Amino acid sequence: MGNANLEDIRAAYRIFLRREPENEEVMKELLQSDVDAHHLIRIFMGSREFKESFSQELATFFELTAFEILELRDYNVAPGHVMLRTTHGDFECYLASPGDFLSFYAFGLHKAGSSLLVGMLSAALERRGIPYVNTSDHAFEAGMQHDSLINPEDAYFRYGYGYIGFRGFPSYLKRFDLKHNKKIILIRDPRDMLVSYYFSMRYSHINPGGGVVSAEIKRLRSEATQIPIDQYCIEKSTTFLAEFASISHLLGTDVRLYRYENVIYMKSEWLSDMLNYLGIELPPAEIEDIAHLNDIRPERERLEQHIRQVAPGNYHKHLKAATINRLNEIFCHVLRKFGYAMG
Repeated sequence: MGNANLEDIRAAYRIFLRREPENEEVMKELLQSDVDAHHLIRIFMGSREFKESFSQELATFFELTAFEILELRDYNVAPGHVMLRTTHGDFECYLASPGDFLSFYAFGLHKAGSSLLVGMLSAALERRGIPYVNTSDHAFEAGMQHDSLINPEDAYFRYGYGYIGFRGFPSYLKRFDLKHNKKIILIRDPRDMLVSYYFSMRYSHINPGGGVVSAEIKRLRSEATQIPIDQYCIEKSTTFLAEFASISHLLGTDVRLYRYENVIYMKSEWLSDMLNYLGIELPPAEIEDIAHLNDIRPERERLEQHIRQVAPGNYHKHLKAATINRLNEIFCHVLRKFGYAMG
C-alpha cells in the first residue's frame, strides 16, 4: 500500500471532517510526512475536530467501517512488480494475485535452519500454487539491508500471501498487527547457531557482489578470519540474544514453534505438520519428495560448505569448556525457556 496523495488527503477531509481543507499548504504538509492510507485514517479519526463532531458511538462505528474498507483494499491486490525502498537503495519484488486466506508468516533465526525452512516451504507452496513473498532474499540479491525496509505496506497485506525468508523478526513488521495470522518459528540451540555463524562468515556465506550487504559480508569475513572461534562466539552472543528477543512477543499468539534438533532428521513429518497447521493439503508422496530433496546429511564436516554438518551439539567439538560455560550464562534464560540442556 503506497503513500497517500493529495486526492486521498482531500477525500479524508470530506469524509471525516465533512469539509474542504483549509488550503493547499495544509495538505502538502501531510503529504510531506509520507503517510499511507492507514495512518491517514488514524490522523483524522484522532483529531479533536472529528471527535467533537461525532458521538463516541458513531465514531466507533465509523472506524470499523473505514478499516473494513481498507481490508477490502488489501485483499484486492493487483499482481505485478512493486518497488521497495530501503535506507540504502531500492529493489523490486513481484506480487502474484493473492489467495483466499489470511496471510501467514514463517520466521527462522540466523543459522537455525532458516534456508532449509525456506526451501521446503517454498517448494510446497509452489506445488499447490499458493502465492508467497520473500522480500528478504530479494533485498539480499540487490545488496540491500532487509531490516531497513521503508515501505513494507506496498508488499505486506492482511490477506492472500505466505511471507517467508525472515531471519529473526524485522523491525518494520511491528507496524502490522500479526496476532491473528498463523506464524511458524524455527529456533536452534544458540551455541550451535554461533558456531555455525562463525564458519559461515569465515568460509561459505555467499556475497551478492554489490550494495551495502556485500561490504558488510566482506567486513564480517575479515573479522571471522582474525578472531579465534571462542572469542568470536562470545562477542556475537548479544546479536543472537537479540534475535531470540525479537520473536518473544509472538509466542503468546497463533504460532507453531519448532526446534531444529527435533526436525532435522524428520523432515517429511516436519513439513507435513507445518502444512497441516497452515491448512494446506499436499499428497504424502509430494511431501516425501520435497523432504528427500532437502535431506542433505554430510558424512563428514565440510568447513567451507554452506551445509557444513547438521548434527545437533556440534559446539562441543569446537568450543572450549570455559567458552561453553560463559555461553550458558549468557543464554541461560533462552536455554531454559526452550528446553536446552546447560551442558
